Amino acid sequence: ALFNPDNRDEVILATEVGCWSSADISVGFPNWVPSNTGLANTRVDMLQHRPSDNQVAAATHGRGLFTGYFNTPTTLNDAGISAIIEPNGDYCMEDVDLIVTLRNYGSVSLTSVDIIYDIDGGAPTTFNWTGTLLSGNSVDLTLASVTVPAGAHTFNVATQNPNGLADDDAANDAASSNFTTLDGTLITFTLLTDCWGEEVSWDIQDALSNVVFSQGPNFYGDQTTYVEQYCLAAGCYTFTIYDTFGDGMNGTGFGCPIDGDYDIYDDQGNLLVDMTAPGAAYGASASHPFCVPVAPLGTYYSVASGNASGAIWDTDPAGPGALATFDCTSDFIIQSGHVVNNDLGNFSLRDLTIQGGGTFDLAAGGNTMSVCGDLIVDGTFLPNDSRVSFVGTASQTLGGTTNVEYFDMQLDNSAGLMLTSDQRIVGALDLQNGTFDVNGQNWTFASYAGATGRFMKIQPAASFSGSATMQNYASGGTQGWRMMGMTTAGDLTQWDDDIPTTGFPNSQWPFFGFTSILSYDETLISPAHYDSGFVEPADISEAVLAGNARFAFFNGPVTLDNVGVPFTGPITTSPTWTNSATVPFNDGWNLVANSYQATIDWDAAAGWTKTNLDASIYAWDNDLQQWATYTSGGASVNGGSRYLAPHQGFWIKANAAAPQFSYNMDVIADQYVEYIRETEEFTPTMMKISIFGNDYSDETALVLADGASSGLDNQFDGLKLRSENPDVPTIFTLTEDDEEWVETSIHSRETLEAGTTIPMHIVAPFPGEYVISFDDYSAIDFGACLTVEDLITGDFTLVEPGLNLL
Repeated sequence: ALFNPDNRDEVILATEVGCWSSADISVGFPNWVPSNTGLANTRVDMLQHRPSDNQVAAATHGRGLFTGYFNTPTTLNDAGISAIIEPNGDYCMEDVDLIVTLRNYGSVSLTSVDIIYDIDGGAPTTFNWTGTLLSGNSVDLTLASVTVPAGAHTFNVATQNPNGLADDDAANDAASSNFTTLDGTLITFTLLTDCWGEEVSWDIQDALSNVVFSQGPNFYGDQTTYVEQYCLAAGCYTFTIYDTFGDGMNGTGFGCPIDGDYDIYDDQGNLLVDMTAPGAAYGASASHPFCVPVAPLGTYYSVASGNASGAIWDTDPAGPGALATFDCTSDFIIQSGHVVNNDLGNFSLRDLTIQGGGTFDLAAGGNTMSVCGDLIVDGTFLPNDSRVSFVGTASQTLGGTTNVEYFDMQLDNSAGLMLTSDQRIVGALDLQNGTFDVNGQNWTFASYAGATGRFMKIQPAASFSGSATMQNYASGGTQGWRMMGMTTAGDLTQWDDDIPTTGFPNSQWPFFGFTSILSYDETLISPAHYDSGFVEPADISEAVLAGNARFAFFNGPVTLDNVGVPFTGPITTSPTWTNSATVPFNDGWNLVANSYQATIDWDAAAGWTKTNLDASIYAWDNDLQQWATYTSGGASVNGGSRYLAPHQGFWIKANAAAPQFSYNMDVIADQYVEYIRETEEFTPTMMKISIFGNDYSDETALVLADGASSGLDNQFDGLKLRSENPDVPTIFTLTEDDEEWVETSIHSRETLEAGTTIPMHIVAPFPGEYVISFDDYSAIDFGACLTVEDLITGDFTLVEPGLNLL
């Protein structure tokens, strides 16, 4: 074969029946014509080319030597369409690509040309090509992808204005092709035969049992894979495969090294038919019904207000309404003006879009809406006390123009969830799997009286990425001190917009004679009282480390907020124990905090490191003007709790050198608690003794606990911290410790022996009437009868449930 040096698309070929040539070898199906003038159809053994004049010599078998010439361009500016690659023939869909071959027939380089095309003589479209195409060269161009109605069509295309000039030869400008489109589905049938391929046959029948495609026996070879494509009109069909021997394609059952297999997919990758017989042993035949096209994801529009289970949905936004299927293949759009109420309980959907003016009420009752796609709210979404769970398999988004305040939310999708607008939560955020990506938006853990947004324990396969606003509402109507920490890395400026800051550099009122924020340094107490450990801030920029707390003065109820990346890793502090050489009570007090935006459990079975620490925790309750105390195991006074709210500060007490205190997310509890205190889930065998007077109260407790002794036990007894308010009455027990008496708020023993005496003291700030009450007492539970002796009058009173002494 020889190529034309002036046009690499032109070729001449020597054959057994003379010379044949193609003007364009680059197209998919070149057009070959005989070049045998004077030569006849005789065998040609050799072709030679002379470059000086483009002459070609052909040596024949016994007929002599013949000569001719390659075509040489005779025009300057001459472009044309040498071939139409697509569309040609039949198409199973109504979408076709328009692909043509542009050729430069001229002798000068082609740098621009207009390509004009139409379908069926309709309105023409111009494709402006620019580039560099040498003389005799070609290039394939995709002009467009178009959708045409099903039926027979003609594609017309032509060139104009090569290099911006008139075409020197208009005869080669245009081309056309005929094609047919069907409104169908292209299916791909794949068959792998065993060692007896000739036994296999199959057919596809429509809903009326008409055979639309088939292949009989004795066609397929052995151990061979066949891939065949067919076009089916919309409808339902049955594919049946046959085996003349009656054993299916169970080759390995009869000595063949492989079993056969088959499947059918549509052009969208949906599996329509799959062999299900084990070992391909389908016997004489196996049938598989299927339909095309596969129904797309349903999109349901609300067409009226009402219950979600009602006939208020339609795939047409203006349709009459019908029932909808709620699952992960269905999208729902609540249109403006419609209010939809959830009466389904728990349900699933793919995408949910609430248009502006539309409303969806998830309803109360702890329902779960499982979202497999995206949730976009431009209208109103009412979560009540229910949960939104993101459970898709691809990346999901949460957004819309409405800043929704969600209750509970869960992410269980390894591909993750991304915010596209500001959102809030007042319940629990449960991250089971995947990354919750804030994506630069404002995610707020909101807090009010009765609800606080918070984390559940973040599971190993999940994470939280980005910054958040973390709130905690501190209730109470009185001014006073509170104990608080931070849930993100920050300094005192985080609180400067929440509470008044006074008395230290760069605070709101730096020269005010009162310092409103104090830290605590246990090492400073020697040899003074433990109160001497309080330290004023050096500046408003003073950092508050993870797990550390401050005393801060509040003017009343306030919503604390920290802004930053939430603490989610282990929290480690550096507690100290200093021997003050005074009394043990003074030593080891450390001010710490819950630095998770989550409720944590002091009694959690895992997650805590408490080395050389007492088992009690203490938090100042400004409303009661008392110290809320809790001891591991359930004993508490003045509202003390095992559960600690986000930001909550509290005292821990070291009892020996080298104390350690740390925690991780295993201590997180699935429970909302208020700042400072919460009703307990359980109580031990315990009697609370309270004093009421002067509009205040105080509590002490007597507890029976296995392992407790009659002396001071770090793991069972709670020390008494007297109120900072001199107007508040005080009640406490005395517990012996190395022949000294220690004031305790929680006094624990294993049993009460006959004749046991437990000293109890009352401090009344002013003369007047005070009531002492005895609650939660049962002689059966305690295994003893108790009496109270008045050391002034000498009177004895038998303790009974609900006893009040004046």
